[in-house]
Amino acid sequence: MCNCQSLVWLDQLCCSLRTKIKIFCAWTILHSIIFFGGFGYSAFTECKYDEPCKANLYKGFCFLLSVIHVAAGIIMLLSFLSNLKNQFLFSVALSTLFPLGALHNYPLVYLIICQVVFIVFAVRYSATMKRNQNAVDPA
Repeated sequence: MCNCQSLVWLDQLCCSLRTKIKIFCAWTILHSIIFFGGFGYSAFTECKYDEPCKANLYKGFCFLLSVIHVAAGIIMLLSFLSNLKNQFLFSVALSTLFPLGALHNYPLVYLIICQVVFIVFAVRYSATMKRNQNAVDPA
């Protein structure tokens, strides 16, 4: 994992690493709920069922990604609180799908930048987590 000593100053930059992960969980859940409502409303109210178009298909795709983003945020929060390392890292990877998928048409560059910064914090935090009790040890 990311145990390099050159980035130790990031761990205590403005708050503890644990607090940064709490903010990441809240950030993911809050944004996913906002986009869930926005894309859900636009995909299902502006949709003309007689003539499908690319814009409605894309809005539906973003709605599906926002549903996955909600699930990733909830899994991230629960695995953080339960100290489950593998599930935490899986949810961090899963939460990256929406910012990458929605970048095609919408100017959500801030979401990608914040996601990358939070991924660095998440990987550094996961190095401090214990292994899962049910994890298979290769040795």
